[in-house]
Amino acid sequence: MLVSAPRFARYALIAAIVFTIIFVASRVPRLVHSHLYDLDYETYFQRQFQAYVLTSSCGRFTPDVAEHFDSLILVPNQPDTPECAALNRAELQLPVHPGADSNSNSNSESEGKSKSKDDLFRAKYAAVLDACAAGDKAKCLILEDDVVFLHSAPRTREVLVQNTIALFNDGEIDAFDCTKRGFGWFASTHTGMGSQCRVYSKYAAPCLAGCLRGQGPGVQLDTGLRNCQVVCGLKQRRFLLVVHGGLSSTMDRPGG
Repeated sequence: MLVSAPRFARYALIAAIVFTIIFVASRVPRLVHSHLYDLDYETYFQRQFQAYVLTSSCGRFTPDVAEHFDSLILVPNQPDTPECAALNRAELQLPVHPGADSNSNSNSESEGKSKSKDDLFRAKYAAVLDACAAGDKAKCLILEDDVVFLHSAPRTREVLVQNTIALFNDGEIDAFDCTKRGFGWFASTHTGMGSQCRVYSKYAAPCLAGCLRGQGPGVQLDTGLRNCQVVCGLKQRRFLLVVHGGLSSTMDRPGG
């Protein structure tokens, strides 16, 4: 049965439209993610990121964090413990806080004991930010030891890079909360709940460290981070890289 010319033309037009839609749809993701196409994630991560994990004595899920990041720096309260040594990772030596040294004078001991665990934990975080600022990597991933990873080690680094790579030059100093659902390219509200996974720029670290040390007595770390991100003029973005392990916090703060 022969198809009339007008009907054939309609079929051809419909086929052309369908083909165009399929072709464009297949190219849109590549166009949108063109800066990620064939990206060497491992090289980018090694050149850009330094990972830290805050822990009491390398317990909890610290071994999992070490498996995900070969260049991880451990930040334990007590240095050179067997548990930390078994992970074969570098350690950040924290400054001795007044009251933590049994040889301190009585005034220093009283000062140290008068500080809350939250004050001491903020001081520990500020010391990590100091190390970040003094380091040779542009971004610092700061984790706590009670996180559970959602992906394999290679995929974790891919998600981290995809959500923190700057689309424009003004995004280099943004702050990231990596325990919340979101898309790292879009700015979000400043998060004052949860500090288990954050990404900060070495260029913003000095301001954040100084601000954390200036927070009032008893201010919790996550609240302090929110306050200081505002003070330091940072934009916050969020994406989901890890989740909280679900256990109640047992992390001793320095001097605790």
